[in-house]
Amino acid sequence: MASHKWAWLQGVRDALGWQRGRLSSARGSARSIDSADIHGIGGWDSDEEDARGAAVEEGGGREDGVAGDEMFEIVDGRVPSLFEICARTIAQDKRLVARLYYDAPLGIEYLWEVVKNAQDRHEEHTRTKCTLNLRGCRDSCAVLGRTVTRRMTNCERLVSLILDDCSGLTDKVLRGVAIPRDKVALPHLQRISVADCPVITDNSLEHIIRIYGPKLKVVRLSNSGVSQRCVKAMALHCPNLEVAAFAHQLHIRDKHVVQLVMRCSRLKQIEAAYCRLITDVSVIAIAQKLWALESLDLSYCDQVGVSIEGLQQCKFLQGLRLQNCPKITDRILSPVLRWCNLLEVLCVRSCPLVTMSTVETIASHCESLRSLDITGIQADGNKALTLLAKSNALRLSLQVRRYSLSIHPS
Repeated sequence: MASHKWAWLQGVRDALGWQRGRLSSARGSARSIDSADIHGIGGWDSDEEDARGAAVEEGGGREDGVAGDEMFEIVDGRVPSLFEICARTIAQDKRLVARLYYDAPLGIEYLWEVVKNAQDRHEEHTRTKCTLNLRGCRDSCAVLGRTVTRRMTNCERLVSLILDDCSGLTDKVLRGVAIPRDKVALPHLQRISVADCPVITDNSLEHIIRIYGPKLKVVRLSNSGVSQRCVKAMALHCPNLEVAAFAHQLHIRDKHVVQLVMRCSRLKQIEAAYCRLITDVSVIAIAQKLWALESLDLSYCDQVGVSIEGLQQCKFLQGLRLQNCPKITDRILSPVLRWCNLLEVLCVRSCPLVTMSTVETIASHCESLRSLDITGIQADGNKALTLLAKSNALRLSLQVRRYSLSIHPS
């Protein structure tokens, strides 16, 4: 009985010992990554890509894990507490998370809240101090280049570069900002976003990904002019990638997603809406390899179906968007809704096979839900609203944000 009571303490000791072992390993050591062949999906599109990727990997080794000064950063002079350090360390090890989930007196929900709060503080610091955001800029090509250069001088440590929906952004401007004369101009860059920039192509972004690869944590290229080459470049050169957004990239196939998942095990967020060639093969790889996944968007991926059930293994899943996925059913959604206790955002809009059974499961199990879209399912709107209102937790959480509940009453 005593050993069971203090099982969580042993987990903390194991975690700290495991962390010391990671930090003592040689930095920059070469790391071989096995590309698993799932249902025959594997390999690159050409031998030329294989040779080029191997040459780059031999030229510079990858860092095995995140160094301690990156994992426990001091934000605005605040040193993280011992509990935060333990929580964030434990969250890196799937086995320790499982031990805490089943054995510890401390619930996984509270553990994750501590980690999440620390991450939110760091995000806010990055957003206010280390971000260059020109989203929606309508300057011409020449003016935009000068604007970015002038604004960069005001950022002491530029971590995030956001150029979404900039009409004047071209390959020449992007290369001039990030890699002038093929040299690193932004040594601290970790996040780059060029979503909704149709003029941007692989000629600039792929080269930037190759040069900044090990440092990049967020790459957003949704609805841009790039191809699957950038996704393959992320798989080859971005071992620490956490967010990959490539929605509206119609040429992305299962083999590209599988390669990305196998090589980027730290991925927490994937946005693949409108990638209609993606099937259950990709989702199976995501469920098996990305145990720390937090958000997944597969809206309008009409070939995705039964594999969604496997996402019940992702205990940290907070957002799931499956709008207009005709193969999604109540039976497929039920395990995810029952076992993913941290789920905050759910969208099953226009899923014709989803019925009142899913609404009942939501009302009884999804107490953390903050945003729900069940428009267009096979359910009476008034009855669904009445059923959801009976849950005290849902009635309060769904009122946090206006219009967070979307449903058409009959």
